[in-house]
Amino acid sequence: MLGKLPIGLKYLTANDLIRVGKDFDGGYLISQSDLYETEVILGFGMNDDWSFEQQFSQEKSIDVNIFDGSVSLKYFVINAFKSLIRIDRPAYFYHWVKVIINYLIFFRQEKNKHIRKYIGNQTKSGNYLDLNSIMEQISSDKVFLKIDIEGSEYRILDTIKKYEKRFTGIVIEFHDCDIHINKLISFVNDLNMKLVHIHANTHSEIISETGLPCTLELTLSKGAECLPHCDLPHKLDMPNNKHHEEIRLKFDQVYET
Repeated sequence: MLGKLPIGLKYLTANDLIRVGKDFDGGYLISQSDLYETEVILGFGMNDDWSFEQQFSQEKSIDVNIFDGSVSLKYFVINAFKSLIRIDRPAYFYHWVKVIINYLIFFRQEKNKHIRKYIGNQTKSGNYLDLNSIMEQISSDKVFLKIDIEGSEYRILDTIKKYEKRFTGIVIEFHDCDIHINKLISFVNDLNMKLVHIHANTHSEIISETGLPCTLELTLSKGAECLPHCDLPHKLDMPNNKHHEEIRLKFDQVYET
């Protein structure tokens, strides 16, 4: 399957890309040099998978702060009990049991925190935090951002630009790219960070008129050494949905380095 990218997404390949996180959905390619430089990781969006932050912290001892107001230990336990009803699908029950055990072990460590708040604009309900208020509470200037918040990423792009000097690297999953492609391109080109990897999320569709994938995963780096862009997907990439084939990506016009 072939997807097309606009030439405005200037892309170079980091020469030290590694895969962090579990196979298929949940894993991302980042620069190893950024991992080594990081002191704090902010994960926006978790659901039942924090394998990226978990493996990241296993590679280097860092503070892990994951923000997601939609899940909790109680949520996982309820889903485990609900899955008992589905006698024909025991894998669901075992999945939630593994999630519960992993949650208890990982977040029992003092340096790993799950903050039950959504990311976006501050609201009167108090259920949301904005990136500005979070960054004001962090003293480190070596912060890695991982963002998968189902469309709310566009709300915090300006704040990311404001604090970009404090980020070692960023992974962002951009949703509804067909609607917001100009915002995406503007964001990437306004940053002084390097766009070092692009992956099309295989859970989403490709727009028939333009060939643009609806969901793109972008990796930005502060310190990576880069080479001319390679064919996409990268050899370390995996389809998000293991039942779908990878989406090959081509630019409408080759970006000259």
